[in-house]
Amino acid sequence: MKILIADDQISTHQYLDAVIDWEQLGIKEIYHAYNGQETFDLLIDKKPDILILDIEMPKLNGIHVMKKIREIHQPETIIISAFDEFEYARDAVELGVHNYILKPIDPDLLDNELKRLSENVKTRHKQNIKTKISRLLHFGLQSEGLLDIQTCFSQLGIESFRVIYLKLLHPNMEKLLDVFKQMNNQLLFPNGSSELVIMQTAPRSNKVIQQINELTDKHRIEFFGGMSPISSNVKNIDKMIQMSKTAAKLGFYKKNTIHLYMDGQFEKKFDELLANNVVKKLNEGQELGYIDNKIKHSIVKLFDLAIEKLIDPIYLYNFCFKLLNTIDQVTPNLVEELNIYYSFENLLKEKRTFIELRTFLLNIIDKINILQKTNVNDQVALLERIKKYVESNYSEDISLNNISKTFHIDKYQLSKLFKEYFSINYWAYVTKVRMDKASELLLNTDLKNYQIAEKLGYTDESHFSRAFNKFYGTSPRKYAQKNKT
Repeated sequence: MKILIADDQISTHQYLDAVIDWEQLGIKEIYHAYNGQETFDLLIDKKPDILILDIEMPKLNGIHVMKKIREIHQPETIIISAFDEFEYARDAVELGVHNYILKPIDPDLLDNELKRLSENVKTRHKQNIKTKISRLLHFGLQSEGLLDIQTCFSQLGIESFRVIYLKLLHPNMEKLLDVFKQMNNQLLFPNGSSELVIMQTAPRSNKVIQQINELTDKHRIEFFGGMSPISSNVKNIDKMIQMSKTAAKLGFYKKNTIHLYMDGQFEKKFDELLANNVVKKLNEGQELGYIDNKIKHSIVKLFDLAIEKLIDPIYLYNFCFKLLNTIDQVTPNLVEELNIYYSFENLLKEKRTFIELRTFLLNIIDKINILQKTNVNDQVALLERIKKYVESNYSEDISLNNISKTFHIDKYQLSKLFKEYFSINYWAYVTKVRMDKASELLLNTDLKNYQIAEKLGYTDESHFSRAFNKFYGTSPRKYAQKNKT
């Protein structure tokens, strides 16, 4: 904060320097003028926040100085004068003077007035910062606006700062601002009904973080929170706001916490291979009429990897939305039955946290399974689904025992019905599917027998060779030699 003392008597300057504690008032720069012209020049050049002005001075009197400067710069002004003239007092009031103190100066009176004016100055600078940063949040700022913020910071003695960003899960900005009103020394910038930017002006103190945690916990306010690193350069404000918003995304994994921005945040890769495999298996499962529980295990694994690596949550939302689209495309009636009509924006809005999104997906898989079980209207539909399942999963353990458990049917009943409907017993059909695939691989690839055996679900090469010989009446090698073109 800057002050200009304008009086033609040197003794007045010396007296004020002796009786006023400038530092306690937050005044860092003190300028002295001894005539009206010098006062005017310093007002133009230094733009002080507070002016102590004598009326009777050489070259220009105090009233004339005030009239000349009023359209250029208006500091908080105190008139000091030995003259108790009504004309002077009236002119001073009209020019916006805040107090008229007669000489000899009462130091207590002056000190109290300076305290009041210094608070006015701080309030004005804070309001200017709020206006500029609010504009930055909405429209961006040019260098001139940033310079104004830097000036205000300097006048308020703010040497460094950091940005804290809060995203409310249940928008109620009025309540939040009311709760935070006791945080007097912080600059609060609401943005809409759910976002609050806090300028922490004493960034090396943990007091603000403690206050936020205590107040939000006490008033049950849920939020995602992020915090930028410390900076002393106002040119970084926009960047720091973005950093704090990025860090706040970690609220997806742990809400009601202020997360510190770190370089390299969210750079770890999402497991796209596993995600795509889940979508593929869901697609196949819907067509077969059976969703394997392995899909649920894969979803849990995908989310566990995400929280372990702190992956950007947008990847998990994209994955979830892709699953919903798959359900809609393959079995649109399920979307209606499950009531899972979600746009991407609604998904982001309604499933805000890691737990909510994961639970939502797992519940959908459970509901699909329940619906598919209740939608089996006849034995024929069930047998067709089992047949398709065998054709798609011949490399898995598809023993009669496992298939009966998977499709919730007695294995003896399954064996009997399969033979009656398809005119071939179950295991003979499994062998046929595997042998057809074996023939395809032998004739169209260079895979070794042990590799083919593995792809077909046989435990070892000898088991595969015996089955092949029994089915085709020759060994795999001779079959390939005879039939390969």
